[in-house]
Amino acid sequence: MKAGAVARQVIGGGDAGDGDAVALAAAARAAIDALARDEKIEVALLIFPSVTMSAAAFDQWCAPLRAANPAFVAAVFHPETPYELATAAQAVGFFRRAPDPTLQLVRQSVLDALRGAGGKMLFDFSAAAWAELKKREHRLPPSERIARDNHELLVREGVSTLQAIYDDIRADRERSYGGG
Repeated sequence: MKAGAVARQVIGGGDAGDGDAVALAAAARAAIDALARDEKIEVALLIFPSVTMSAAAFDQWCAPLRAANPAFVAAVFHPETPYELATAAQAVGFFRRAPDPTLQLVRQSVLDALRGAGGKMLFDFSAAAWAELKKREHRLPPSERIARDNHELLVREGVSTLQAIYDDIRADRERSYGGG
């Protein structure tokens, strides 16, 4: 990732609770559109510190924001995101927790570049091209690689170790916001 390619933007704030959900959504939509116009931004985090809704309610509330701009693919992060640990796919929820409800935006073109070119293409029949094709044969899609690597981290480090890190971050958040 290039320097300056990650943007973080706080939407709302203070002790407004969920505040005016319509105003928060409008502010988030404006931020998404502005970020989409800045081609150097590859990943953006919209952080909602004043939102107190549950993980499921926040996910539902973010649905229109996830579809707001085709320049981005979005994922919801929340302090209470549910998870299971039996498989790599189920463990994704463990890593989709954040101190504050957050909407992560990843530029579609970045994901396309990770996946490789689709559709019809000309093929170079040289030995080097065949060797490159052979290497790609067993390559997992990015989301599956991330899930696999994160699950391996969970198994290697143990849930309690990673949970302690999350708990420490959460406690710091509460102290910072005056809640504890």
